[in-house]
Amino acid sequence: MVNQGRKNKFHTEVDLLYRLVINLPIIPIAIVGIQEQLSIYFWILPLVYATVFNILLPLTTYFVFEEKELVLTSLIFKRRIPFSEITRVTTTKAWKYIGMKYGASSKGLVLHYEKYEEVYLSPKPSTEFLNQLLLRNPEIKINVN
Repeated sequence: MVNQGRKNKFHTEVDLLYRLVINLPIIPIAIVGIQEQLSIYFWILPLVYATVFNILLPLTTYFVFEEKELVLTSLIFKRRIPFSEITRVTTTKAWKYIGMKYGASSKGLVLHYEKYEEVYLSPKPSTEFLNQLLLRNPEIKINVN
């Protein structure tokens, strides 16, 4: 057992840029809705959108260290990555990364695993997350800026 009292579950970091990108599209909808005095049905979709991305996504995005694998969870998506398959970790900005993202921060980590697979995530705190990862697989190459 590697845990030895250390943190086993990490939530995603949520930064201001994420909040701005999610909430800015709602402002024009609200302005149009007020000016045009539109019905409540006009507001349902933006409210669902805001609820999912402001509340549910940050609450359901987390990373759990199990005995032999890292479990990434976000909303209904779940991915299991064996520690032995992780080859390296690099840092990047979210807008530069195209692929599956388990994070709500503009800066995060990219886990490279298997031969060509990778996934973006933004654990909080990232240094403690990396330490836990290295405890489970000391062969992982870490390249963080």
